[in-house]
Amino acid sequence: MAEPLVSAIIVSWNTRELLAAAVRSLLAATPQPEVIVVDNGSRDGSVAMVRREFPQVRLLVNEVNRGFAAANNQGMAAARGRYFLLLNSDAALRRGALRTMVAYAEAHPRVGVVGARLLFPDGRWQAEGSPFPSLRDEFLRMLGLDRLWAVGVERGDRPYETDWVQGAAMLVRREVWEETGGFDESFFMYGEEVEWCARIKAAGWSVVVVPQAEIIHHGGASVGRVPLAKRTLVYRGKRHFFRRHRGRGTAALFWGLVVITALPKALFWGGRALLSRGEGREHARREVRSYRQLIVGG
Repeated sequence: MAEPLVSAIIVSWNTRELLAAAVRSLLAATPQPEVIVVDNGSRDGSVAMVRREFPQVRLLVNEVNRGFAAANNQGMAAARGRYFLLLNSDAALRRGALRTMVAYAEAHPRVGVVGARLLFPDGRWQAEGSPFPSLRDEFLRMLGLDRLWAVGVERGDRPYETDWVQGAAMLVRREVWEETGGFDESFFMYGEEVEWCARIKAAGWSVVVVPQAEIIHHGGASVGRVPLAKRTLVYRGKRHFFRRHRGRGTAALFWGLVVITALPKALFWGGRALLSRGEGREHARREVRSYRQLIVGG
């Protein structure tokens, strides 16, 4: 059997309906990719759905949730293509997206990763390319001032080089994976694509966003099922990035800023929980639990 040009890898955890839409978009794409679904211990019938509706898809089933990084590595290890398209289960290709991404990579042999324009289902634009985290930018985010300075926002109408692209949709050369080793599996979810892109760029490859390739991305479909965990996972991922690429001192300083800015927010929501009623009280309590998990369990 001839090797496919592209192997598309989808990691899924309890996203059955969105997963089906993602697979359909891949099966309709050109060039026709090999499609690999790695199920991370779903309990919503996702595995049975794939087996029933998409028998041509390669299905790897994990009994437990191994995390986004480990499951993608599992899929890439099984893939046969020259390129790996890592696609979230809550994302779907628009017509011509894969062809555009592959064509750009074929024409630019030192581009190791190609990202796409990510859009919400209603057409609103999402962040697609971003600079690597810095203490300044992260502190502005913690204070809620990031939008005033457009921190971490990059956008262009023509292909542009960036530091990292969203793991929701990234086309990676097989050579890049072989040279750099894939995702760091100490990341469970959030931040793994940032860290991998740092190693990819350090190895001499470029990371480019091609906005002519458009992908619909719902965002947060899996982690939305465990909302209290998201804040902690995001900040743990960033701390790990700082530790690995900026040193332990920078990572410790970053975590100090996290705690210092999280404490007054936890107290604010605690006050709201005492003064509010109904759904407002429940929302405030969820926020308190989330900040407590971050401060105590981070």
